[in-house]
Amino acid sequence: MAAKEATCVTPIPQEPIPAQDLIHLLRLGITSSWNTQWSNLPQIHGLRAIQPIPRKWTSSPPLKRKEEISLRLLRIGHISLTHTHLLRGDLLPTCISCNVPLSIHHLLLHCLTLTAARRRTKLPTSLQDILSSTPEAISSLLNFLTAAKITP
Repeated sequence: MAAKEATCVTPIPQEPIPAQDLIHLLRLGITSSWNTQWSNLPQIHGLRAIQPIPRKWTSSPPLKRKEEISLRLLRIGHISLTHTHLLRGDLLPTCISCNVPLSIHHLLLHCLTLTAARRRTKLPTSLQDILSSTPEAISSLLNFLTAAKITP
């Protein structure tokens, strides 16, 4: 008799899954997909060169709104000096002294004309360090932009 009862399958009651559990699973899936896409980007991709692992930017020291916007534009690699040509339909701008395409990477790290300004303002030597959220890096970057007369 016990064997007969054991063979009878009693249906397990189906309880609804709480919405909070579903939201958590959905967020995990989206984050996983985003991380996979991010890691498949070429290393030369603007943001990936600065932040190899996707994460929220830590907050910067208290900055004026204009400085915060400048910092964000530099981090995504889009300042008027390097991207206005897209709106005007002009050719890609080139650095006059170096004869290479004008980019944030070039201006902050390689432009020969700006070498003295980089040294004077103690600008770090890697793009990741230059655009980090440390107060020293931000101060150095803002001083460099002023010295180099670069307006994001």
